[in-house]
Amino acid sequence: MMKPDASPLLSLVVPTKNRQEYAISLLQGVRACEAPELEVIVQDNSDDTTLQELVSGLNDPRIRYFHCAEPLNMHQNFDLAINKARGEYVCAMGDDDGIIIPAALASLHRAKSRGADALLTEMYSYSWPGIVHRIWGDMGGPVSSARVFPGIREQLLDPVVALEELFRRGSVGGLGLLPRIYHGYVSRTSLNALKEHCGTYFPGSSPDLANAVALVPFVDTMLFDPSVTLISGHSPRSGGGQGTAGQHHGELEDVSHLPPETLNNWDPAIPRFWSGTTIYAQSAVEAARAVDLSPAQTFNYKAVCVGCLIYQPTKYRKHIRAALLATGQGGSYLGPSLAAGYVAMTFRRSKSFIRNFAIYYLGIGILGRFDSIKDIMIQMSRGSDTS
Repeated sequence: MMKPDASPLLSLVVPTKNRQEYAISLLQGVRACEAPELEVIVQDNSDDTTLQELVSGLNDPRIRYFHCAEPLNMHQNFDLAINKARGEYVCAMGDDDGIIIPAALASLHRAKSRGADALLTEMYSYSWPGIVHRIWGDMGGPVSSARVFPGIREQLLDPVVALEELFRRGSVGGLGLLPRIYHGYVSRTSLNALKEHCGTYFPGSSPDLANAVALVPFVDTMLFDPSVTLISGHSPRSGGGQGTAGQHHGELEDVSHLPPETLNNWDPAIPRFWSGTTIYAQSAVEAARAVDLSPAQTFNYKAVCVGCLIYQPTKYRKHIRAALLATGQGGSYLGPSLAAGYVAMTFRRSKSFIRNFAIYYLGIGILGRFDSIKDIMIQMSRGSDTS
């Protein structure tokens, strides 16, 4: 096994807790690829050291394992991992995700040659065995080739424009074309500048969204590369997997992994319950304020309420009504300013339904079926098409 470079091109950081079966699959996939320009930081907050024993058995000096027995929230675990990274660029991912190492390093070399502070690429989607959808049934095994950013060619992007677009839709529908460390690549220089300003890489309740928004003032040049370099994994115990199963929601007070200040700082114009829609909106507002941006005049709070009405169960209607009152809507679900949002979001949801129907019912766009991320990484790194 090759030794890592003293200053690797890429640091892959993997915070994990009590999900050893997923983390070790990712690390086995890394071990199978000879790439000295890569290092992996495993920041383990598990209740035992089972993963440490598994990592030791890999005997790969590029994989640097750290364990913290003290209970940490998600933000603290991420921060610890990134602090230990030595690479010119850093990418964070969940323990159930994957990376196509040769494609990632090639894309980073192109980004570096163009002086990019951040790199965004395409990714495949993978549902681990055990994911059961209320409509599609058992979704486990297939790798989907459907594009996250269809039709976009290699180009330099403006993070400020991406942030304006995120605010316009109230952060509903994902991160868009923002720079990001989670499922993206960011230079160590930009990350250090963010940490110096905020004291953390994640100044908001949801780490991925908070980091993406807060990076905007610290990223001058960003490259989009349509090459596929990452695999977004959804396991039964992840947020993505719970969302697929319709379980990713609850009262804020019952969500243990949120930072303690979240409840006190919750924006009254955002429905006060836990879901992907609400936590993304709260995080966008928190992060923007942390880096001296002002979302109050441009952030589309009404789009958040519309998203909640469409995606979330009826048990949270009282929270949605209270947020509508705070936006000046008067608590009505039928105001004229909400009508366009209903139409646009229903159309977007219909497109998603058609895409999932094609993949999980008709089998269109499936590259193959796999039992684990390790198997995907090994096959993709040995010459499969990643463009």
